[in-house]
Amino acid sequence: SVDQEERIAQLQNNMYHSSTLPAGRQEVATAKSMVRTLKHGVLYQGHSSAHRSEAALLDILTPEQSARYLQWFAANKDRCERIMKSKVGDSAMAASEEVDSEPMNIDMLRQRLNAAFNIRES
Repeated sequence: SVDQEERIAQLQNNMYHSSTLPAGRQEVATAKSMVRTLKHGVLYQGHSSAHRSEAALLDILTPEQSARYLQWFAANKDRCERIMKSKVGDSAMAASEEVDSEPMNIDMLRQRLNAAFNIRES
């Protein structure tokens, strides 16, 4: 109706000339930038930690032991996951899977197994 069109035009005009709209947009842009930066920082820290843990593990093993460990892990991935679920609990696994939409990689699983079995990394 004509009345609705007039109200929409008036609201559009008010929004266009609003003094608070640019500030609100800037706040949203700043928040978005901060969240993106935080996300990248958390991902970097996680990757860095996983790399340090893997390096520490592989540095103490001989190349043959490292190869055997990686083969064992590939062959027993399902079994390790079942053990981890029983130690940590299904609810914790479900919560972690909701956060991690990507499939679990070897470093993530090793870290979770170490935590589940209270293994200290040097």
